[in-house]
Amino acid sequence: MVDTGKKLVVLDDYTGMNEYLLLISPEGRLRSRLMRRKKEFSSTYGNRDAEHSLPHLTLANFVLSDSSQGKIIKPLKDVASRSNKIGIELENFKWFKEHTIYVDVKYKTDMKQLVRKITNAIKRYIKADNKFPPRFILNPHLTLCKGLTNEQYKKSLLEYGALKFSDKFTAAEMILLKRSVSVAERYRVVGRFGLEGPESNNRTIQLTLF
Repeated sequence: MVDTGKKLVVLDDYTGMNEYLLLISPEGRLRSRLMRRKKEFSSTYGNRDAEHSLPHLTLANFVLSDSSQGKIIKPLKDVASRSNKIGIELENFKWFKEHTIYVDVKYKTDMKQLVRKITNAIKRYIKADNKFPPRFILNPHLTLCKGLTNEQYKKSLLEYGALKFSDKFTAAEMILLKRSVSVAERYRVVGRFGLEGPESNNRTIQLTLF
């Protein structure tokens, strides 16, 4: 079972439907460092979302029926087989409006390219849904805590706005999770897709573009 911290609204009329989350997650030393930071945030600001969610970068989030799961597995494997491992540099803290604090990704080019490949490969199998619109994340980031109150936002802005954070890791696989939309449950892993190409130099690519 996996806890990403993402809360689910259970809907009875979605029987047989699952919410899927495709992500990249740091391992080892960096995961431990980020979890310590999340627990410190939870303790300081009283928001338990930070403490109970694993560090990850979301690539895509969508709803799909049980019978359609098989349709997206091969395209995801194909994308992974044609994609390079990605060197990801994390740098400092930013906010989405007043509700979410996150660690920013310094060089975004390769992450964006991967998400565009994913979108092209599987979007045809995902039906538009007003309650669960599919999301393909073109602003890569690692959430520290969401669901901030106005007071938590203001206090964290003063401390974390001046706080420096820097680290990096190599993303070598994508992980696909799912959970039922009609029954309350935690995410479980249904697929891992290794990025088979050599690690790309994201920084060099961006510097040559600008």
